Amino acid sequence: SPGYEYFFHWILGNNFGYNFSTITNTNDAGQGSLRQFILNSNELDNTNLDQEDSPIGGVSFTKDPGWETSIFMIPGNSTHTIQPTSILDNITDPKTHISGYTQSGSSQGTINARTLNIELVGNSSFDGLRIYADDVQVSGLALHTFYKGISSFKPNSTNTFVWGNYIGVQEDGITAADNVNNGIEYENITNSFIGTNGDNVNDANEGNLIAKGYGRVVLEKTSNVLVAGNYIGTDKTGNTSLNSNYIGVAIYDATDPNYIGYNDAATNPNASDFRNVISGNGTDGIRISNSDNQVVSGNYIGTNATGLAAIGNGNYGVQLLGAVNNNIIGTNSNGDSDILERNIMSGNGGGFRTSSSSSGTGNKIQGNYIGTDVTGNVALQNNTHGLLFSGNVSNTLVGTNGDGINDNIEGNVIAGNDNDGIRVGTNSNTIAGNKIGVGADGTTVLGNGERGIFLATGATNNIIGYSSTMTNTNELIVGNQIKNNTTHGISLDNTVGTGNRISRNQIADNGGLGIDLNHDGVSPNDNGDADNGANNRLNFPVITSSTLVGNNLTIKGFAPAGSPIEF
Repeated sequence: SPGYEYFFHWILGNNFGYNFSTITNTNDAGQGSLRQFILNSNELDNTNLDQEDSPIGGVSFTKDPGWETSIFMIPGNSTHTIQPTSILDNITDPKTHISGYTQSGSSQGTINARTLNIELVGNSSFDGLRIYADDVQVSGLALHTFYKGISSFKPNSTNTFVWGNYIGVQEDGITAADNVNNGIEYENITNSFIGTNGDNVNDANEGNLIAKGYGRVVLEKTSNVLVAGNYIGTDKTGNTSLNSNYIGVAIYDATDPNYIGYNDAATNPNASDFRNVISGNGTDGIRISNSDNQVVSGNYIGTNATGLAAIGNGNYGVQLLGAVNNNIIGTNSNGDSDILERNIMSGNGGGFRTSSSSSGTGNKIQGNYIGTDVTGNVALQNNTHGLLFSGNVSNTLVGTNGDGINDNIEGNVIAGNDNDGIRVGTNSNTIAGNKIGVGADGTTVLGNGERGIFLATGATNNIIGYSSTMTNTNELIVGNQIKNNTTHGISLDNTVGTGNRISRNQIADNGGLGIDLNHDGVSPNDNGDADNGANNRLNFPVITSSTLVGNNLTIKGFAPAGSPIEF
């Protein structure tokens, strides 16, 4: 019992306050304060500790054996504000859980349907909660106006679990209240969670609302961190931006996978419990910098919580910077819940970008809707390009790899964007199996505002459509549907290099040419085809006659020597 616990520690000659686990007031320090709970927790060994799930006079809340869980018992069912005047001690005791859900009047629920009666408020000059231990949970708090909201930074520590909170917003979930720096920051830790842990227990209630602040979620040198089920940049309804200043989710210097959104290895198969709504942020929704093997799946990036209306991020939905390799944006195409791994990247300044400073290889963008709503058949345009590739990134896969395994779900819908569907200024990329300017149903007209695909300065040796290395030869799957775009279907700038293969695509109903070499309209063929330019301005084939006799169609014409002829 609580009395026995206090007596035991008094016998040892230590003063831990009135009760080591109970918080009974909003004082900055002293008996019954949050500060005293952290001090007590750091000093106590949890061996054989088993707190009551339903203490007399308290709230029923499951407390795991061996864990020290804060028991808030502040009189009254209204909001109680705790405002430290100086930084709290680091949480250094493993298996500590600070939970506002133990306070009378607080209740768990989905992000829009919970009550948080414990509010932790800073003065912008110091951090809120600092975690330096394994196995720490923080839940049921409204936490704001600190420098950083919550940070976990013990090297190689595991199982930090921050769930069910409002960060950077007041307890009403609507009124913004900045943390000056980052809302939640994990550094050099592993096997941890922000939002649901996907164990199929209480997952729907574990998402955080993470609003105002410089960065909402920051992962630095982390591995196997799951960020799932959160609203990042909006209010609790998921329908209104709180005008957050900077990035929604930032990943820096990570070499092992972290998972933003759906993870098919988790126990819970329900995609809605994993889905992050990452919208209304001042710059990028997600920014991945100098990191490899990151996975971004099953999120709404730039839309509201229904995926039907735009709450755009000011810059790009997803942007890669620095050295970036083998990152997956969308499905991993392993046959396990692949459709649930689709991101909606719409309503933003741009859908996706590799920056001019980027380098790397092996990144994949598969199975997403870029420029449409969740149905894939209604435009929610990005204000510039759907996809923009610049810098020194190469061997990026956009759509299917044509290996005959799950190829039909690997293609993206890239439609309704204000500028180009895809703009490429890099080398050796494959763009295959996508719907560009047409809806997910293959018929709805959703043209991009300029070209379907534009190869810009520096683009060489790219594949648009079928490649001879593909196992799957079905042009209806590996070829791109490039239709209804305002100008050309595919256009190559006059500064583009050579070796760009365009094969087995369905190109129709665009406002300009189907394929425009040199981006200058129809270029007359020249004798000997000696001119230079995009793909050396290869002469186009000429059909001189076609004759149908019975079931036999005879086509005559000519093409440049050595050119493969495809029908």
